[in-house]
Amino acid sequence: MALEDVPVGVFDDGSPSKAPTCSSTAVEGPALGWQVERIGFPVELPVRLFFHDVRDVGLHLHSAFELLLVLSGEVDLHTAAGLQRVRAGELALVHAGEPHASHDLGGANLVLCLQLDPASARHDPDFRRRRFEIEGLNSEAPLRPLRDRLRGLLASMMWEQRLQRPGWKLEMEAAVLQIVSCLLRGLPSTLCHEGHPMLLPEEEQALGRRLQRVCQYVQEHVAEPVSVGSVAQALGWSSGYLARLFKAETGSTFGQFITLVRLRRAIDVLSRPGNGTLLDVALACGFPNAKAFNLAFRRALGCTPGEWRLAHREATGGAGSAYGAANELDAMRLLQPYVESPFC
Repeated sequence: MALEDVPVGVFDDGSPSKAPTCSSTAVEGPALGWQVERIGFPVELPVRLFFHDVRDVGLHLHSAFELLLVLSGEVDLHTAAGLQRVRAGELALVHAGEPHASHDLGGANLVLCLQLDPASARHDPDFRRRRFEIEGLNSEAPLRPLRDRLRGLLASMMWEQRLQRPGWKLEMEAAVLQIVSCLLRGLPSTLCHEGHPMLLPEEEQALGRRLQRVCQYVQEHVAEPVSVGSVAQALGWSSGYLARLFKAETGSTFGQFITLVRLRRAIDVLSRPGNGTLLDVALACGFPNAKAFNLAFRRALGCTPGEWRLAHREATGGAGSAYGAANELDAMRLLQPYVESPFC
């Protein structure tokens, strides 16, 4: 398939039928599953709020800001900040325009996802470019009040959306502004470069083609000793240009991206029966030896490949699948302890 003929399809997020009407489509890279997801928000309420269970969601990005609350199970989230394992009761952030991927750990999980249009933070004109430092949000005692407040606002918003009592949209909008205010006051932040090309429709296709060419090449040659120099040479670019482009548009170094691709390939292989020895898996995924494979795997996932295979051999969920549908009754029950005000 030519890179210019990228297919467009619906990115299924499992959002509930009672949520405000909106649209979401994705441009998908032909090999790696790199997606530029286009999220459409209703004019009167630029918010999407839904439950889903995370299976294996490939690398993608979109213009929305996401706040996630894991209600049960645990999820691995890859962002520009690195790998974050998010457990029940914990929060995670995905910034506007930030490439990210997520996958389950072999068991059931349930996640509440808030997506908001950065323009809704109208009193902070830099919100679209803002990058919050979220390390410690789920673990440090001084940040516990902030975490509890954010969880309470998310829970109350979902109940407002579910019950749709008079004034529910006003309550939702007020909660969004409170969330933005809590983040601005409670977490340090920096501003990324002005005018992320992903957010500009007239430039999005050109950027997407460049990134897709890189992703396609890495995917096809992942078992080889791929480097920024070898990829740049194959594509007819300078290594400096490729390194700068990738860092500017994804927030990660090219080396980090290659390791992520190799680890995702390794997880896919380890999830299937009859996958050979760990050295076989390491070499098939581009690691020079078992020691390097073990080190990268432990650093990213907190366990060795052998431990992961033993614990998750029966895991299901194929690479590139999107979100699974959630049991809304179970989700609302799990959400109830976080609600800040009584609902009936």
